[in-house]
This record gives sequence, structure tokens and C-alpha cells, in this order.
Amino acid sequence: MTDGSKVPDLWELIREWVFLHFGVRGLVGLALLAAAVYAYKNWDKVSKWPGIASVISYFNRWPIPKADPNWIGP
Repeated sequence: MTDGSKVPDLWELIREWVFLHFGVRGLVGLALLAAAVYAYKNWDKVSKWPGIASVISYFNRWPIPKADPNWIGP
């Protein structure tokens, strides 16, 4: 893992822990989470990438139902 002469790399330790506990699926999930965080934090840059406008327009076509203000619940 690490020897005494090097400072441990935190990202490498996290990836190793995720792989040992969750396998390849965990690494894929970690990569998707990292990509989502990057896209959220840098949205002004990401929104200008080629193809992103078509993805945004595709998801904007899905109707989000409005909540009924008179419905209280069960």
C-alpha cells in the first residue's frame, strides 16, 4: 500500500477502499459521482460543451407535475 517515505495519496486510498468494498460497480459509481460534482461546480463551462444543449432540451421536454395546493395528504 504505502511505505513510510511517501505521503499517502487520499484519492488513491478512497479508490482502493471503494474497490475493495464495492468492486468495479463502486468505481463506476464513484466516477459518475465525481463527474456530476464537476458538472455542478463548473456548470457555466459545461453548459457550453458540444451536445449538452441537446441533452438539456431533451430533459426539459419531460413535464414536471405541479403540486395541488389544496391537497393535504393521507
